Amino acid sequence: MIRRAALILVLSSSAAAAQPVYAVRPIPGYACAKLNITEHEAMDFHFAVPIRSAPDPHAAIGTNASAVLLLKQPVHAENGYVEVLQLNGQPGWIEQNRVKPYDPHARCVPSVLSNGRIGGG
Repeated sequence: MIRRAALILVLSSSAAAAQPVYAVRPIPGYACAKLNITEHEAMDFHFAVPIRSAPDPHAAIGTNASAVLLLKQPVHAENGYVEVLQLNGQPGWIEQNRVKPYDPHARCVPSVLSNGRIGGG
């Protein structure tokens, strides 16, 4: 008796119907910045830079920072922290030394995206 294995490829409806994500409208009052981390930190999957609810090291953590930050303009700094917009749409605070300028030769516009999320592109 010969046994044959069959490979069945199943596409979920969400994968088959995936729509491109694009910027719908800019978010005024914010500019793109980059997360300032070392190469070693970037390679550590357990490492995260918290965005806090207030400019205080003991304030609650809202979310963790992504590689691109949406920095409040003009820059609002307090107690060694700067204000950012978290990707959940809430304001937050990140340690000032964890923020570096975005590449001046690249284009990044803080925007509401077509999927309802927030990002820079």
